[in-house]
Amino acid sequence: MSILALVYRKQYRWIEAERLEKTTKMILGVDDPDTLARMSSLAHTWKALGQETKAIDLLRICVEKQRQILGPDHPDTQGEIETLGEWEIELEDV
Repeated sequence: MSILALVYRKQYRWIEAERLEKTTKMILGVDDPDTLARMSSLAHTWKALGQETKAIDLLRICVEKQRQILGPDHPDTQGEIETLGEWEIELEDV
């Protein structure tokens, strides 16, 4: 499912991508590393749909979960921390 969601995102098929990303979370549960990746993906989808505040809120939750499950030094955690910082700065500039 995650590959299909990625394909949908690459094709700018945001609604289909969003639906699949939400479904993955329900199936795997919130503490699964794949769910964390899908949460991040969903946040990126929401940002692309112009839902910046919603995207930032979800990415904050994702980062906290990544810190707990993957650890603060994990590359995925570090990458999302960086992305979150960039998005927050962008939102302030609006």
